Order: sequence, then C-alpha cells, then structure tokens
Amino acid sequence: MTAKWESFGMNEDDHYDMLRKAMRGYLEEHRKPIETSIHETLEPHWRAFKDGVWDGVIHGTRGENGKEYIGDIIHYYNRGYDFGISIYCELNPE
Repeated sequence: MTAKWESFGMNEDDHYDMLRKAMRGYLEEHRKPIETSIHETLEPHWRAFKDGVWDGVIHGTRGENGKEYIGDIIHYYNRGYDFGISIYCELNPE
C-alpha cells in the first residue's frame, strides 16, 4: 500500500515540509487578529482596574475616574479600588 503523498511524486520529507509551511502560513495569518482582538477586548477592563488602584493608593477615596464606568466594567474599577485602598491603609496607618 502506498501513502497518498507518493501518488503525487513526493517523499515523506516533502510531505512534512509541505505540512509545516501550510501550518506556519495559517498561524501567521490567524494569530495577529486574535491577539489584537483580545487586547482590544481587555483594554477597558485593565484601564478601569488601574484607575481604581490609582484612586485608592494616591487619593484614599473614590475619585472622578470611577464615575465614568458603567455596566460590568465598574466591577473592575471596584476591584482595583479595593486593592488600592488596602495598600493605602498599610502605607498610612491611623
């Protein structure tokens, strides 16, 4: 029984080289849009978290930054604020 690639006049090494090139092309074509879309999707969440940390650590109170977030993104601001205020309390014991 002959392998399918032999019917095309290829040996096993040629067959695997062709597969590697096809996979490399596929990954290069599809990897970038996935990385970009993940970054764009998470960016508002990270920004909200960082603003919450900033308000907690620097100001010790909720600032104007927290008022701009709506929906589920406010959750990330609150998590950042909770983290920031815990650091603020450790740095400024009263």
